[in-house]
Amino acid sequence: MYDPTIGRWISEDPVEFEAGDSNLFRYVKNNPVADTDPSCNLFPETDSWKASLREAMRRWEERLRSLMPPRFPPMTIHFPPRQFANVPVEIEHEICHQDVREELLTNESLQEKWWKPLKRDPARPPSDLPIHINVRFPQKLGDSVNINFAKEHPPGYDPKKVRCG
Repeated sequence: MYDPTIGRWISEDPVEFEAGDSNLFRYVKNNPVADTDPSCNLFPETDSWKASLREAMRRWEERLRSLMPPRFPPMTIHFPPRQFANVPVEIEHEICHQDVREELLTNESLQEKWWKPLKRDPARPPSDLPIHINVRFPQKLGDSVNINFAKEHPPGYDPKKVRCG
């Protein structure tokens, strides 16, 4: 999981060594305590990191889909300001989207309250299951992500434009 407020990864890489590099701290010159990578300047002399990042994102998405119960509520995400100028905006947004889903799907209390019952019997969802999840990322450093579980869709919601989960 990446924390944009401190400019560093705060959990292990879910694909571990599958990215093809056994040095997991190369991006910070082997000093993850003292160095961060707020510019996401991943080997700027080549674009090879983009393919690795896309592959890691694909695998992350696959893993999240395996955790996702049927009828997982759609989400509207208000993204933070751009963090990484050399990462395509759609990948940056996808990182935010997947990070939120990871947090929601692995939260033990939400698993017990909504996700496990949904997996057991999708035809009988919990009565308090939200219809929509609204996520607002901080617009400045120090603020936290705001997640709202709503009983109705937001104004202007178009199910054709918003994907589930």
